[in-house]
Amino acid sequence: MIGKEFEFVMKFTMALALLLLSFLPVSLPALAQTIDLGAPPVHFDPSEEWRGEDGTVCNFSEYSERFLSCVIVQSYDVDGTTRAEILSQLDKTGPKESHAVTITEVEWGQDKDGKCMIAVISTIDLPRHPKEDKMPPELKKYWATTLAALEEHERQHHRLALSEAWKEFRNNCRTVDGLVERIDALNVQYDLETKNGELEGARFQ
Repeated sequence: MIGKEFEFVMKFTMALALLLLSFLPVSLPALAQTIDLGAPPVHFDPSEEWRGEDGTVCNFSEYSERFLSCVIVQSYDVDGTTRAEILSQLDKTGPKESHAVTITEVEWGQDKDGKCMIAVISTIDLPRHPKEDKMPPELKKYWATTLAALEEHERQHHRLALSEAWKEFRNNCRTVDGLVERIDALNVQYDLETKNGELEGARFQ
């Protein structure tokens, strides 16, 4: 988890614009059409998705373009055709002590009117099997089920960060200095409760 507070509003704005323009087919002004209407809602309501060619998915808040959520999914390959081969490759090639990982960057600042701006950007690293057709049917089914659970577990890490960041956004960044620590604590607790996803069927065994 990485937190970074920008000293100048322009630095935040340019970083956000460059991030979006790097993979979106339309300009930032064309995307940011929403306006603030009263107090922010209790929960983050995503706008229409914008997808990049690399699979990146971003949403502004329906309430305001000052809050952005992005998920970038990456993969590493395994090609074993038995459970033992796949497990060995996952342990050797995958993230340390896990078969997947989510790295979340939280960036914040203020606009020219002093209003809170937050971007939550998560990169999820998942295994991929490019030769699933070579697996026995039972193993292929097990792989698909486990991979789906694994991806859901990692996306929950992003949702936890998103939820806590949205609370801070509603608070106009008044306690933003502790935001990263609060997000870290939520994710640690989630992994403890699920044994890093094992209780959710999110670990290949």
